[in-house]
Amino acid sequence: MTAPAPREGGRRAVHLASGLLGVAAAVVPDRAATILLATAFGIALLIDAVRLLAPRRARPVLALAGSLYRPDEQRRLSGATLLMTAYVGTWLLFPPVAAARAIVVAAVADPAAALAGSRWSRARGRKTWVGSAAAFAVALVVLLVWRTALPVSVLAALVAALAERVPGAGLDNLALPLATASALTALS
Repeated sequence: MTAPAPREGGRRAVHLASGLLGVAAAVVPDRAATILLATAFGIALLIDAVRLLAPRRARPVLALAGSLYRPDEQRRLSGATLLMTAYVGTWLLFPPVAAARAIVVAAVADPAAALAGSRWSRARGRKTWVGSAAAFAVALVVLLVWRTALPVSVLAALVAALAERVPGAGLDNLALPLATASALTALS
């Protein structure tokens, strides 16, 4: 077992912290949650726009957070921006209760999958069944703690684990909250 690269550890921490947006969305009025999520999305998009379109102006941002970007994100939107895009889309498309839960599930299930996959699998840099099992388990715990009915929790966690397997750089960040909210809405 090896420790994750500093970049990956930092990315996982940011991913986990993004779950606070889902918790906040669950406890503040819907309008305030919309403003909060839209603001987070706007900040992520602005940082990526400056980073991609005006690299010289992005130097202060990159000096602070450059280690969080993967090398393959030099010419595309970051995983964080894709995640914020999915959070806003989830919030706007689904009932608030399902959206808030899906945001928290996405925030914890994806890093759990990455951590488990990198620690207990030989398939480095690829989706693993070990990671998918971790995503399922963590999603299930989140939903059960949130007092979601057991059958709904099991099926929504399964959908979350499958969405986490979506191939393509950052596409799981888009798929996971949207798919989880879809399952929670359809099953509730």
